[in-house]
Amino acid sequence: TSERIAWLNINRRGNVAYVRVAARAETPEDATERRYANIVADEDALIEEITVRLGTETVKVGDSVKRGDLLISGVGGGLLPAEGSVRGRVSRTLEVTVPRTESVISWGEEETRALSVNFFGISLNIFKIYGNPASECDIIEETEHLTLFGLVRLPVVIFRTVALGRETALRTYTDDECVKIAVARLTSALRRELSDGDLIRIRTGGAFTEEGYHMYAEITEVREIGRRSEFGVKE
Repeated sequence: TSERIAWLNINRRGNVAYVRVAARAETPEDATERRYANIVADEDALIEEITVRLGTETVKVGDSVKRGDLLISGVGGGLLPAEGSVRGRVSRTLEVTVPRTESVISWGEEETRALSVNFFGISLNIFKIYGNPASECDIIEETEHLTLFGLVRLPVVIFRTVALGRETALRTYTDDECVKIAVARLTSALRRELSDGDLIRIRTGGAFTEEGYHMYAEITEVREIGRRSEFGVKE
């Protein structure tokens, strides 16, 4: 029922929640071209599950597909914007290498450099600090839309410019530190990769190289492989 959000998915892995939000598209009323769509494969996979909400399925469970193959057609019995979910079994290898010496960034305190408010379309500058910050930093632009009790959006927008200080230093790792850091980084990469997939099999390994410590994970997972491929029809 949201006027701004078309689709939302929350997938929990342990105590981490991965949230995906798709904004609702606005289509001009005077559009001269109607948009339809097929669902095609975004990578090679073995089909594990297919659910069609709109359109005609062109594959079945157990089929092998290549990237770009048609999965759900929006053509047939009329033109449609195909909708559905296609999950497939895919394999991939994740790799990380931790060098014995690398640059490490440490972050300092935040400093608000500018603040302004937009109220009913009228902008009001509260303050601004001119000149460059004293130390090396990243500049972050923040936008906050005020709401009433978190439910109703108010016509008030706050804009902030924040400077986040940083320092860069070289750090040399021992063999044990290289291994521990590689494990942590590979684990983080696996969490991102599996945020919307189900792990079927995993094989890991690692070895010291001239650069440092190299570690890999060969995984097989079941994940969403369908992507929307639009096509237009002139009226």
